[in-house]
Formats: sequence, C-alpha cells, structure tokens
Amino acid sequence: MPRSLRFFLLAFALACPAPAVAQDRAQALFETAKAKVVKIGVVLNATRSQASVGSGFLVSDDGLVVTNFHVISGYLHRPEQFTIEYTRHDGSRGPLRLINVDVVHDLALLRMDGSGLPHFELLGRTMVKGERGFSIGNPHDLGLTIVEGTYNGTITESLYEHIHFTGAINPGMSGGPALAREGAVFGVNVARLVNAQLVSFLVPAKFVAALVADARDESATPQALLERARHQLVEAQDQYLGRLLDAALPQTGFGPYRVADRLGPFMRCWGRAEDEPKRPYLVSQQNCSSEASIFVFEDVRTGSIDFEHVLVQSRGLGWLRFYKLYESRFGYAGGLPGGEEDFTEFRCTTDFVRHDELNLRTVLCVRAYKRLTGLYDFWLRAASLDAYDRGLQTTLVLTGASWENGTRFARRYLETVGKAP
Repeated sequence: MPRSLRFFLLAFALACPAPAVAQDRAQALFETAKAKVVKIGVVLNATRSQASVGSGFLVSDDGLVVTNFHVISGYLHRPEQFTIEYTRHDGSRGPLRLINVDVVHDLALLRMDGSGLPHFELLGRTMVKGERGFSIGNPHDLGLTIVEGTYNGTITESLYEHIHFTGAINPGMSGGPALAREGAVFGVNVARLVNAQLVSFLVPAKFVAALVADARDESATPQALLERARHQLVEAQDQYLGRLLDAALPQTGFGPYRVADRLGPFMRCWGRAEDEPKRPYLVSQQNCSSEASIFVFEDVRTGSIDFEHVLVQSRGLGWLRFYKLYESRFGYAGGLPGGEEDFTEFRCTTDFVRHDELNLRTVLCVRAYKRLTGLYDFWLRAASLDAYDRGLQTTLVLTGASWENGTRFARRYLETVGKAP
C-alpha cells in the first residue's frame, strides 16, 4: 500500500471515531441495563401458554416495574383467565401484580417481590434533538436486544404526547426503556409507524414519574383499576373535545359546498379523485384523521376523530341512474372493530334536515362501551339533496366520547355543512 494512502486511511480513522464510540456506549449500557429489564408475559391459566409478550423495566429497588398498558390489558379485562409473569436476564421468573394504570399514555405499573434490586433512574434533564438514544426490549420474543436511535423531539401535533424516535422498535419491545447516554430513562417504547422505516414512538418519562407517584393503593383490584382506566378515558375526551367545542369548527369550500376543515394541527388530511375518462361520473374525496388513538383492549382503540367528504358529480348520467349511484354510496355504520362482548349494537336514527339553504338526509348511529360505561362511538353521515346531477356526502366517526360531548360535536359538525358562498 502506498505511504500516502496509508496516511490518508489513518487520518480518516482518527477523524471519525464515532462508530467505535457509539458501539462502546451501546455495549456498556447493555451490560448495566440487562439486570434492570424484564420480559413480561401474560399467561393463559388454563393451558399455561403465553397469550402476549412485551418488555418492562425496574424503577425502584423494591420491585416496581413499568410496561405498556397494551402489554397487560388482556389480564385487566379478564383477570380470572390470565396471570402476569416476568422473566429476568438470568432466567429467573416470577409473578407480577398490577397496581396502577395510565391508559391514556399506554402505561402500567406492576410489582415483583424483592428488595435491593437494580433499577433505572428517570432522566433529570431535557434531551436535545439529534441526541443518540438506546432502546432495550425483547423483539419478537428473540431475547434482550439493544437498538441505537435518534431523539427527534416531542410530537406536539397530536392529541396524545409522544417522542419521535428514529430507531427499530419492534413488537415485543413494547414497555421497554429508552435510555440516554448516561443510562437514565427518557422514554418508554410504545409503537412504530407501520410501513415506515425506523419511525418509532416513545412515551415521555414524565408520565412514568406521574404513574409511580400516583401508586397510592397497591391493593386495588382489577375491577378497581379498570374503573380507574374508564375515568381516565372520560376525563381525556372531556378535555380535548371541550377545547374543540369551545370554538366554532373551521370550515372550507369543497366544490359547490362548504364542509368541516382540518380541526387542528393534530389532524392530517388527504385528497384524491376517481376520474377515469370512460366513467360517466367524477368522485372527489377528502379524508381527515387525528391518527393518534388510545389502546383499550385487543384490537379496539378509542379517542379518535375521523371525517370524510365525498363529492359525486354526473358526467352524462340521467337523474335516475345518478340517484341509484348516489344512494348506493350512502350506506350505514359499520367497519369499526369490536364484538358484542365489548359494545352494544349500533342504534341509528335517520332524519331530513335543512341547513343554510341545503336539504340534507342524515343518519346518526351510536353504540355504547359495555366495560367502559359512559363512553360511546358515534357515526354520522349526511347527504345533500339539492341537485339531480351532483351531491355531497360527509361522514364523521368519533370514538370514545361521552354522550353529551358526542351529540354536541355531531351537531356542531353538521352545522359546518352548507352551500359555498
């Protein structure tokens, strides 16, 4: 090798030591952290088989363990069928007792027997955007793993506060800790964005601190904890819907009509059109979604707002053919997850109303949560009846709202629909 090339490679290595430093930091953190992280399993008592698996971590020397609510939710809803257990890095195992929940921020607090246990401290400083972080957990039940990533700040444009973390958080890592360089916890693994590369989310550590501080009654039964979760959900929807109802909902033009616009920075909106040249009608569509939601049980999430506007315009259809097309697209409530164990059936009311010189056909469908009394899902659809060759259909889906807030919001939403000025 020429002397000049050797000199260049040596200079490059000396100038770029970061990968080795990062590797050393990950190794050091893993060695000190592995005794403080546990695998958490929800076990079906009848067969002793594992129903769900996640991660958790110790936050006190007397056995307080933090994980995600969604990891242990099966136990909370059916405590007679399941047991929660931990497995430590050395293979030791034992039972865990659920003592507190924060369903809004997807956190749960458990206790294991022991004293003088190694545990994490929560980070006492503010992370800087671009700072490296290290997530630890049990991905796909493959064993304890550490993942390096980047702290990208708090997502403020959301109904529920999360940290954006560029790192590979996979199923099974839920509930594990995210560590700053000094080994303190700044977040809790909670989710990743599906169909995206390394876009993951963490629960800020401040909510862990609040959960631990609120663990006053460790003798609370699963039924009492479920009632606590219900109260948290009622309070959360009252806060965010109350803020929205305190002001007029924003409006925008949509073809010859006026409709509800993006409600705030927490919503994302997309538009598309069905415009095939040979098709005798044109469909223009806009969808808006709050995206964030709260896990409550199994495949059911709540606390979301979604709405859709669809403009159907004839291009040569007669009035009868257009009416049949328009009617076929109207439909009724459906598609929301959840079975009869969790919800009542949707009950629907149809009506014809006139607002802002526009005749509307409306359907409002509501179902109640059986386990979380006082919460409802609302499905509202309205269709304009002002022309024979065009029409607007708008749909609102509001999940996990009180009866008062849900009906008020549905009425306020309907009042945004009218003719464009």
